[in-house]
Amino acid sequence: MMKAEPNHNQNGIGAKFWFLLAWVMLFLMALLTNLDGSFFTIFLALACIFFFVGFWNSPRAPFRSSDDVRAQARAKAEEARSTYYQHTKTTYSKTTSSHSTTLRKIVWIAGTFIAFVFLSITLPIIFSSSETSAEEDAQTGTQFYEMAEYDSARVWYRRALRKDPENVEAVIGYGNAIWYFDDEDSALTMFNKALEIDPENEYARYRRAGMYSQTRRYDQALVELKILLDQNPEYYNTMQLMGDVYYNQNNFDAALPWYEKAYNNGVRNRWICHLMAYLYDRKNEIPRAVGLYKEAISYDSSNVDVYVRLGELLPGSDGVFFRQRAAELNR
Repeated sequence: MMKAEPNHNQNGIGAKFWFLLAWVMLFLMALLTNLDGSFFTIFLALACIFFFVGFWNSPRAPFRSSDDVRAQARAKAEEARSTYYQHTKTTYSKTTSSHSTTLRKIVWIAGTFIAFVFLSITLPIIFSSSETSAEEDAQTGTQFYEMAEYDSARVWYRRALRKDPENVEAVIGYGNAIWYFDDEDSALTMFNKALEIDPENEYARYRRAGMYSQTRRYDQALVELKILLDQNPEYYNTMQLMGDVYYNQNNFDAALPWYEKAYNNGVRNRWICHLMAYLYDRKNEIPRAVGLYKEAISYDSSNVDVYVRLGELLPGSDGVFFRQRAAELNR
């Protein structure tokens, strides 16, 4: 009688399961390292363990003694004497198994190649970024923030804060990033922290004033802005924000002088031009309003409200372009 050979996961299912887990650990390591450096160590260790278990459970060619060889020969002879039906059935089964095995090999080779390419790209980034300083991470976060990639900015600011919780650029930058995601309370906490670290930091105070204004705490915003202007009378963006605070309270007479001070000192953007134009429009100072409306659309050519208003203020041929453009944008 032929001896039964020991079963070492002959079809490889056990080994593949552990290899799959190992690749998952490597993927998670690459994905989550930015959140916390400890993830790198944990997932790398797990991946090594799972790779070891996978290799341990890989199929092995069994040792064949002379008795085994003779038993195998007898088995082949018996198989040769089987019926045509059994032969056909066995052949079909082997062909199907062969195709299935080939397909599994292709899938595993392709998956391994993709994982290798992914890790060859991500791992150098991980290892290089782990050597950066808090200042470098904060600067990287600022670069992402200026490119409007706020989620990436938030990640890099958080990395900087893990290395240096009192890095003011990272504290303020993280506040700005989470403000974008409407986490106003947490953003205000970060601006407060920045001012605790550096009470003279003008930008932190400016951002805190902006937060107070957005959350309708106008009195607190005005206090912050007055302190800031006492510190630095040439912080002209503060003047625009002062105008915004009054404008949001519908105190238009108080808002316009602050907008004018900011504008006359070089603060030019679509928002201040639009609001000043509107306030002059309300006062029936049409030539000044028209000039500022036109300047507003030079910063934002998609502002349909401005085109509509210019089309109304400029009758006849002077307003044709603005009326046509308004119609195009309203389609």
